[in-house]
Amino acid sequence: VVYSACEDIGNFFGFQDSSVRNQAEHLLILLSNNRRYQANEANAASPVNILHNKVFENYKEWCSSVGVKPSFWKAGLDSRAPPQMHAKVIDLVLYFC
Repeated sequence: VVYSACEDIGNFFGFQDSSVRNQAEHLLILLSNNRRYQANEANAASPVNILHNKVFENYKEWCSSVGVKPSFWKAGLDSRAPPQMHAKVIDLVLYFC
């Protein structure tokens, strides 16, 4: 899901292929690190949810302080991942690419 989302975003915005691959790899490493650190925890949240919350925590606080609703990618795209999970991956890809 991460690589296909990176390719789609890269093609849409015209990013260099090598840059897109580097950012996809960076995002996958961050996700795998989150998974590894919570391997011993029962009922641990998804690494995508954890990373999304960490990355966008300040943005959500800022939106709250200025009285606006945070704007994230809307779920419902064609993907094999659950729609809400795919939307969070798109947010992360947009942030890192």
